[in-house]
Amino acid sequence: MPMFPAQTQAPVLQHVWPVFEGGRWARFGAVLLGLCGIVVLPAFQVLPVRGLEPYDAHRLVQVGVLVAGALALVAHRGLRQEAAKSWRRLPGWARLGLLAVGGLGLASALQAAVPVVALLEWGHLVLLWLLALLVAAAFRIWEERGDRLLLAVVLVSAGCYLLRFGATTLVHLGWGLPAWPKSGLGFSHPRFFNQYQSWVLPLLVVPLIWRGASAWLKRGALLATVCFWMLLLGSGGRGTLVALGVAGLTLALLMGRPGRRWLFVQLGAAGAGLLLFLAGQAQGWIASGGLLARDVLTDSGRLAMWRHAWELMEQHPWLGVGPMHFAYAPYGSGLAHPHSVLFQWLAEWGVPATLVLGALVVIGTLRWLGYARRRVRHAGTDFEGAMRVGLTASLVAGSTHALVSGVVVMPVSQLLLAVIIGRLLAELPAHRTEQQPTWSRRGIALAAVVGLLAMAPALIRDLPALTERKEQYFEATGSLRLSPRFWQQGRFGYEASAFVASERKE
Repeated sequence: MPMFPAQTQAPVLQHVWPVFEGGRWARFGAVLLGLCGIVVLPAFQVLPVRGLEPYDAHRLVQVGVLVAGALALVAHRGLRQEAAKSWRRLPGWARLGLLAVGGLGLASALQAAVPVVALLEWGHLVLLWLLALLVAAAFRIWEERGDRLLLAVVLVSAGCYLLRFGATTLVHLGWGLPAWPKSGLGFSHPRFFNQYQSWVLPLLVVPLIWRGASAWLKRGALLATVCFWMLLLGSGGRGTLVALGVAGLTLALLMGRPGRRWLFVQLGAAGAGLLLFLAGQAQGWIASGGLLARDVLTDSGRLAMWRHAWELMEQHPWLGVGPMHFAYAPYGSGLAHPHSVLFQWLAEWGVPATLVLGALVVIGTLRWLGYARRRVRHAGTDFEGAMRVGLTASLVAGSTHALVSGVVVMPVSQLLLAVIIGRLLAELPAHRTEQQPTWSRRGIALAAVVGLLAMAPALIRDLPALTERKEQYFEATGSLRLSPRFWQQGRFGYEASAFVASERKE
């Protein structure tokens, strides 16, 4: 049975507001918190704590969303039942594979050099998966209204970030502060902004290929898309450029005329964005550099990181070195992650878990592509077809970018990953019918409790001294080379005397 067969869709609904009717806003509060997080995190410093890095602020908001979702699942029986339905809609082989990956990851965390850190990442990924199940349940109930809400969230998020860019430019021109992205970026590094773009840019053009969109919506989407291309070129994001190229070719080959329309719109927006970028550099809106100033053929050290990850995998093939332990200082990587989800999982979770998860991802992606191709060609409404094109492009772009960057590591891109995956899972049919999925509900509650308990020790240890982590790291090592992973300073285990000595010699 195909994973995504055709289904009868609800009639066209003209407004997003009905999403909040009937108590559904309360039932899926964690989903709405996550969507709000996507809006505010890139543009605003939502936790104005002195000394708190933007990356750590993003992480704290994300953790808050995940903890709220887990607690809601534990406390609310109806919510557990909806999440359990999302879980039971997965084919049996998919559920078994995911349980195997979770079990192997837990075994890997328990045998790691620092289990409390490994369990933090393992529990965090469990809660991300539960959030995806909640998102799937919400969009299954909201139907097309949910897609309209998601599109509104993406457009508002992009609009808020462009307002931030405009304010940064005014401050630069009026007071001489550095131009974007050297100031006002909102992220700790331009690459984290590019990862956000890989998920968002594919969806920004949905109103432009949706014939029924109003004129003002099309104008706003066009402005946002062109400006985001300008910012992509200005920040030098090669990974996002490649990811969007792969997404465009995939859509052109598989999605027929709507896919080719998406590609042509993106190419046109890219051309206009290039002109804006050149004008921005000439006028000083954007700091000098950007993509045109980069050596696009250099690997930026990735090959060395991947070789090191491969060596760790060879030394620990079955269970890996443990979740997050590429960042364990005595292993000598010097960085917090290998900038590739494939090599990260091989090194940290081991070969068996990577093979199982990789098979699930490949099979699921191929089935979604086949399903989306059929649904786009026989869509009940033009909006339905346009939205599925955008979602497919977002999935392909985000997945491609994850192969060469830390998309699955950074907090904002992780939230977007959970929302996009959850939205796609909402299309799954029911493979088993059960009036009262008792065991599934209990399993969801157990997963939420276990995820919270796995994260709690590390969070209790880290949160009180979060603003002092850089200073502690510098005092211990004599180095201030930051490597973000869970926190802005993501390396750990640097207390080992041999590592400290080598750092101080440098």
